[in-house]
Formats: sequence, structure tokens, C-alpha cells
Amino acid sequence: MRVWVSGGSGFVGSNVVKVFSEQHGAEMVAPAHGDVDLTESEAVRASVAEHRPDAIVHTAILNDLPTMLADRRAAWVAYVGATRHLVDAANDVGAKLVLVSTDWVFDGSQGGADETAPPNPINLYGVLKLASELVVTERARQRGERPGRAHRSPHGQVRVTGRPSRTDCHAARPMASGARPSAPVIGDGPPART
Repeated sequence: MRVWVSGGSGFVGSNVVKVFSEQHGAEMVAPAHGDVDLTESEAVRASVAEHRPDAIVHTAILNDLPTMLADRRAAWVAYVGATRHLVDAANDVGAKLVLVSTDWVFDGSQGGADETAPPNPINLYGVLKLASELVVTERARQRGERPGRAHRSPHGQVRVTGRPSRTDCHAARPMASGARPSAPVIGDGPPART
């Protein structure tokens, strides 16, 4: 199996690369930001087409809260636009896509929210992650299927639970696929609360 990982040099992505390669024997492709700008559709599609992965794991984030707040358009492009480009590239090559999201799509008042709880983000990070989840749900498709059939899609989102430290590993909740991951997904360490 070949897996293409966005954000492969970050905390979450580097752990995904390590687990998939060392524990599951997957061939990993983790291009650096300088090699593939996720905000550029053609660059993403070209890299994915070149490597023809079986799966794409989208872990990349804009980990710069001041920039996110100062330039919300850039933040939208970095999260939602990048997700759109990766979903489209996955569709092009028939790869499955997993978006690593966050429990920050909830406001904390639901306590133990599950996949059926309505999201209610209270900060920009949560809004951007929720919008990215919607992109996956609406655009992901199997060959020959129309978008918007998330329950039948090979794509899914993973919401990371808890606030992990560098030594914590939290099990994640898959969203659209209905299947539990065979390996834990490492928490995404969101930016500071605003």
C-alpha cells in the first residue's frame, strides 16, 4: 500500500508516517511544503498523480494563529482550499482520503459528543476544520458516483479527541467510513484558544 501524507513533517503527520511505515509496511510519500503547495490545485494533482497512492491522509494545518486571525482568506485557502484540492486529487486517482480533524468543531457543551452530535465551533480553527469536513463529505466519491454520498464514500474524516501532549496518543473517531482505524491517530494539537 502507498500512502500520501500532507503535513508529513509536522507532529501528527510524522507520527502517521512512522506508524504506517514501521507497523504496517506501507510505502510513504510525504512531500514537504516547499515541494507541494497544498493551496495550488495543479501542484497537488500533479504530485498525487505522479505517486498514485492508495490513500491520502490529510494532516497539514496552518499552525500560525496570528496569521489565521490577520488573514482569514489565507486561512480559508490553507484549510478548506487545500482539502478541496486533496479530495479532487484523490478522486482523480481513485485513492481513499482521510481528513484528520478535531473535536474543536464542538463547543464543549455536549460532553462526549459523538459523530451524530451537531457541530458548533466557537473559534476560527474549529470553523475551518468543520468546513474542511464538509468539503470531504460533499466532494468525495467512488468512481462513477456523484459527490455527497459520504456514507458510501471511500473517504472519511477523523476527529481527534482530547488535548494530547507530545507523549499522548488518542484513539480517533472515524466519521464517514464507519470503520475504526487499525492504528491510533495522534492528536492534532490545535492553536491556542482565542
